[in-house]
Amino acid sequence: NIGIIYYDQKEYNKALDYYQKSYELKKEMNEIGSISTTLGNMGVVYHDQNNLEKALEYYRKALAADKQHNNQQGVARHLGNIGMVYEELKVYDKALNYYQQALEIDQNLNNREGIGYQKSYIGSLNLATKNFTTAEKYLLEAYQIAKDIGTLDLMEYTTGKLSELYEATNNKEKAFDFYKLHITYKDSLANEENTRASIEKEMQYLY
Repeated sequence: NIGIIYYDQKEYNKALDYYQKSYELKKEMNEIGSISTTLGNMGVVYHDQNNLEKALEYYRKALAADKQHNNQQGVARHLGNIGMVYEELKVYDKALNYYQQALEIDQNLNNREGIGYQKSYIGSLNLATKNFTTAEKYLLEAYQIAKDIGTLDLMEYTTGKLSELYEATNNKEKAFDFYKLHITYKDSLANEENTRASIEKEMQYLY
């Protein structure tokens, strides 16, 4: 939990230090099932630091741990994260393959939040590669799921991408409509994050 607090405050080195301590403690206590979460969190920190090689290393370790314990939801999450790294590296065929694997697992689990995220990633990738019709399909589907289940950050992400898409296809009216939605969701997220930051500061003081 302390590692997460430091991560949210963008103190990445401190976050990694606490995640490493958590990992070692879990190994010592043989809490194998939760090790993958810590490994995945470390991957996210390296990813945010743009250390893509290290991010891939830890996402793969987390993936292996969840596969070993048949945690399919975790497997899907790590596959999606690996896909994001490959998309950033512009290795689009590999990225799409990982996204599709993740989507299939989430669909089998009926994990609507996971389905929404994977569809948004596939939409984003198709936007990057200028496959606009496919991008629109996946992004609209992801946005609808996000609205249905009330996932604010996914609503913010998909509306931003849809605004980009309609701008790229010269549909100015839709681009502006989705941009306004994007800003609304972004402001709501900022309010949530400010509230959480205040709570985290109190926790840091207490512990």
